[in-house]
Amino acid sequence: MKKKRIERALAQGLLLSLLGCPTAGLAQTAKPNESMDYRHHGLFVHLTAGLGARFLFAGAPAKDGGPSPRLGGGAELVGLDTPDVLALGWSLKEELAVHAQVVLGFTTALRGMDNPIGASGASAGYAAVGLGATAYGITDVFATPMVSYVRMGWFDGGSGLPLPASLQGVMVGLQFGKEWWLARRFLLGVTGQLDYQWLSGDDGTWHGLGVGALATLAIN
Repeated sequence: MKKKRIERALAQGLLLSLLGCPTAGLAQTAKPNESMDYRHHGLFVHLTAGLGARFLFAGAPAKDGGPSPRLGGGAELVGLDTPDVLALGWSLKEELAVHAQVVLGFTTALRGMDNPIGASGASAGYAAVGLGATAYGITDVFATPMVSYVRMGWFDGGSGLPLPASLQGVMVGLQFGKEWWLARRFLLGVTGQLDYQWLSGDDGTWHGLGVGALATLAIN
């Protein structure tokens, strides 16, 4: 009788261990596995697009003293800007990715100050290529500093007024925003962008300042 009781107790213990241990193990490991699905790693693709404003200021005139369509007194062109940034890189660790980026933008003149360029309806288009880094903080708040080589060209509105020559130079920028996970490896968010352009051409130097509000889509 005693032997049967021992055998019965062992059988019950074995049954409880088979039913209980796997369930407990799953409960303990579910949270780590879930967090592993939502972390930054591997390939980093980041697209931002939106609207903003751009201000172009005349700098120093050309050294040869050649003709220039610029006049002094404030911003030469104030326009509606459409900055788009595509970044492609790799996550070095969960909170840091390095990448190359392409920046494309078009500024539609809204107002010219003391200069016929804005009044003529002229607009400016620019393209830049460079390097940047994206650092993520708590709750996927991020900051992205960028530095790029930029070229800018002008588009006449049909008035026939003289326009500056094509410009080239350096563009530095900063994005600061917040993203939310849509699914594993996909995030959607919003960001603000501030950038400065130092531009040089045949007729002298120009300075550009841009501000914008953009939507972001990240694959990481």
